[in-house]
Amino acid sequence: MHMIERKQDALNGAMLRALMAEHLREEREKSEHQPIQDSSFSALASRIVDDARSGVTHKSAASNLLADIGLEAPKQSEDNSPLRHVGQRARKIPLNKPRVRKVKRASRAPSQTRNRPPMGHERTKRSVRVPRT
Repeated sequence: MHMIERKQDALNGAMLRALMAEHLREEREKSEHQPIQDSSFSALASRIVDDARSGVTHKSAASNLLADIGLEAPKQSEDNSPLRHVGQRARKIPLNKPRVRKVKRASRAPSQTRNRPPMGHERTKRSVRVPRT
């Protein structure tokens, strides 16, 4: 009977320690993620959100200003395809470049290799061997 009580006490102690650790973890998370209550940050955040919603960029603002003055801004097509630089590369290629002459390869092996036997078939000089006595 005492053994069961000891087990129960150990389980209660482990449960209590786990609850305390979880409570400490929650407290740390609450203290880490507190929002900043500052008017300058909120003003900056609202400006960023407004700019993102309106979609006004520096180029579009400048072109709007020129249109208000009466000048027409040159229209540039914004093309993000991989072929957007093809025209610029084509201008760089010269039209009349010197022709490259092809060199004919020799169809036969060099004379040194034609006159000698293939590897492994060389004739070795055999001397007369005299048996030892």
